[in-house]
Amino acid sequence: MTVRNYAENKYLIDFRDSNGNRVRKVVFATKSQAKQMELKMRREREDGILNPSSHITYGDLTDMYWKMHASQSTSRSARAMWQRMKDLFGRTTMKELTSLKLQEEYNKMLQTCKASTCNRYFTIVGASINYGISNGLWNGNNPWRSVKKKPAENAREKYWTMKDFDQFFEGCRPIVRQVVELAAHSGMRLGELFNLDWQDIDFERGIIQILKSKTSKRRNLPMSRDLRSALMSFDPKLSGKVIPMSLSAFSCAFTRHRDKKGLKHLTFHDLRHTFASAYRMVDGNLGNLQALLGHADLRMTNRYAHLSPDYIAQAIQCMNGNPLLPKVDSGNIANP
Repeated sequence: MTVRNYAENKYLIDFRDSNGNRVRKVVFATKSQAKQMELKMRREREDGILNPSSHITYGDLTDMYWKMHASQSTSRSARAMWQRMKDLFGRTTMKELTSLKLQEEYNKMLQTCKASTCNRYFTIVGASINYGISNGLWNGNNPWRSVKKKPAENAREKYWTMKDFDQFFEGCRPIVRQVVELAAHSGMRLGELFNLDWQDIDFERGIIQILKSKTSKRRNLPMSRDLRSALMSFDPKLSGKVIPMSLSAFSCAFTRHRDKKGLKHLTFHDLRHTFASAYRMVDGNLGNLQALLGHADLRMTNRYAHLSPDYIAQAIQCMNGNPLLPKVDSGNIANP
C-alpha cells in the first residue's frame, strides 16, 4: 500500500520511483486527498527522471552563461545587472519562470526605470535562457520572447567631432589618448579593446583577430594605416595585453578627464558611432560596416550608420543651383 493512515488526519505516502528510489512523505489530508497527492508526486518524480532539466533553475542557467561570457574586462555595471536578475529569479525553476511572471516583473521595473534600462536588464535573462537551450540544459521555450516590451526612447545619436577630439586630447594622459585613438580608428567595443592580446594581431597580414566579443563570434578586423599606427604606439610585444592598464582604471581616468574638459555629453561608446559614421561617408556599404562592427544583425548596424550632422550639412551644399530643380528668385520672396 502506498498511502496508509499514519495518525488522525495524517497519511503516509510511501512508494518507489522507476529508479528504485524510495519516496516518503507525511501529509495532513483525507485519504482521497492523499491519493491525489501521491499521483501528483509520482508524475513529478517521473518527469524529473525522464526530463532532468525540469528541475533546473534560472540561477543554474545564468551562472553557466556568466561563466562562459564574462571576463576580466566585463564592466561593473554589467555584473551588477546580471546579479540583480539572478537575485530576482535565481531560485525559480524554469518550469515556473513563465512569460507572465517575467511580464509582471518587467512592468514593475518600468515604474522606476527607463524602458531602455529595463530592456538591458531583461536581455540578460533572455540570453541566459537561450544559452541553456542551445547547450541542452533546458528543453523548453524562452518565455522572454513572449513578453511585451516597451520600445526604448529614441536617444540622440552622438558623435565626436574634430573639435571634441582636440579639446579632449589637450592635457590628456598619453595612455588615455592612445586608447581613444585606437577605439576611433577600429570601432571596437570597450571590452574587445581590453581583451586584445598581441598574439591576436598579425602586422604582416594587417589583420586583428577579435576572439572575445559581445556576440561570442570571432571576426577579423583589417588594419587601416592609422589603426596600425595606433597599435604601434603601444610598443608591440610577442604576447600580453595590448593595453597595459585595467579597464576600471581607464574608465575612471577617462571619465574624470572628460568631465574636466566639459564633454559630459559624450561617452566612450560614442567613438563607435563616430567610426561607423566616418566609414559610411567614404564607403557607404552597410554589409561591410556590419562585418567591421561585428553585428549579428544588419538592423543593429543601422543604429550606428547615421551620418554625422556636419557631413549632412556639407552634403546638402550640392543642391545649391542644382540644374534639375527650379531656380528660386530670391527677389520674389516676401519678408517674414
